[in-house]
Amino acid sequence: MRPNLVLRNLLVVMTLLMSVALPEQTNAQTWVTMPNAPKNNYDWFEVRKIVALGPGVLWGVFINSSSRSYEGGFIRTLDNGQTWQREYTEGWGGSFNGRRPVDSSILDNNTAWSLSYATIGPVSPNNTAILTRTTNGPNTTSNPHFVTVCAVLPALFQRIHFFDATTGVAAALGNSGTTWQIYRSSDAGVTWTALPTALPVPAGGATIVAKTAKGSCLWLALTNGNSLQTLDGGMTWAYSDTGLGAALRGIAFRDTFNGLAFSGTSAMARTTDGGITWSPIVTTLPDGVYILTTKPGSSSTYVSSSFRQGISTISTSSDDGVTWQTRKVENFPIEDLALSADEQLWSTVGPTYSPRPSFPGADVILRYAGAPLATKATAASNALAYPNPTTGRVQLPGSEGSAVRVYDATGRVQAFSNMSGELDFSAAPAGLYFITIKKTTGVTTTQRISVVH
Repeated sequence: MRPNLVLRNLLVVMTLLMSVALPEQTNAQTWVTMPNAPKNNYDWFEVRKIVALGPGVLWGVFINSSSRSYEGGFIRTLDNGQTWQREYTEGWGGSFNGRRPVDSSILDNNTAWSLSYATIGPVSPNNTAILTRTTNGPNTTSNPHFVTVCAVLPALFQRIHFFDATTGVAAALGNSGTTWQIYRSSDAGVTWTALPTALPVPAGGATIVAKTAKGSCLWLALTNGNSLQTLDGGMTWAYSDTGLGAALRGIAFRDTFNGLAFSGTSAMARTTDGGITWSPIVTTLPDGVYILTTKPGSSSTYVSSSFRQGISTISTSSDDGVTWQTRKVENFPIEDLALSADEQLWSTVGPTYSPRPSFPGADVILRYAGAPLATKATAASNALAYPNPTTGRVQLPGSEGSAVRVYDATGRVQAFSNMSGELDFSAAPAGLYFITIKKTTGVTTTQRISVVH
């Protein structure tokens, strides 16, 4: 080949390589360590869960173990990581109280609940469930802010969640593990009442793998791929099938209608009606995803983290999970991610980071300082039906020729006919309903309707 032709081809190849957008690679400068954040000063310190609330506010749930003891508790910052509070709420060995942390519910800057079991070891009917609460955040002194609100809960709760300062729900196995029994509290967890009807445990669905909540909605991901959910603050419950089977790892919702269910592979399902129905989607999501979170408020931004062969990949999607853009590639495992309303991304480092958290002084909480995450604003909820609440007839402007379905709060399809853009709820029992409208273009919208009589 002639020399000038070789040179021309080389220039073409170099130009093509320079034009390809490569994913952002590992760069320590894009993560900011928190100098005053709790670090691993013992044998093992791990922040397993973080919750980002308002700007600069982050809660964390930690465990701290050694060959002699095991402790758990909460950390919090109100000033973007400049100062931190830490309180031990459970633990055994030494002078600790002999309780094992199980679940938590963090409501706002100051209020949180902690669920623990009083017996160490495998879960069994002999365990005793205990609930504590703080209304003033964690305390770093010897005077605990978390105080017991219920010393003996009525069942061995697996998960708890509080919708507001007084209303909470809990899920426990009943009837020798054959039913899911739901309990509800209206006094901040002091007393609990079992709902009248327990739900039979579906085959393979006796364990909750994850939970997520938005507003008055709560979704519990089960080991068989089902979601056990309430859309009305815990009053009624129903199952829905995500279609992901035993691979289901979790569910994330960006609002009370739109959510994604994800697995350990690239398989994913999407809902636009609050989890009543799910549809598989073809996605570019990397394999190995185990974390999926959303930006609070009206945004279609999702952030995921996958971990394969010692590499963590953080990706974002702005089109409800169809396409994903790689944002960061790291050589350490990420334990959890949290994205705040002001688009501040936080992460916790898993137990194989170097320096390893099993060595004193290792940073376990990081704040992202790289390029802003891509977001896409979404329109406010489509107010299609009126009046709302209603005692009878509801108008559906622009729905002529569309496929209209009505579901009750348990996800059952109701028999309604869309006559000239109108639905008649006069004979329907009072309660919460969902109207889905699928236009001829394929676009589906959902609205929640409250029927009162």
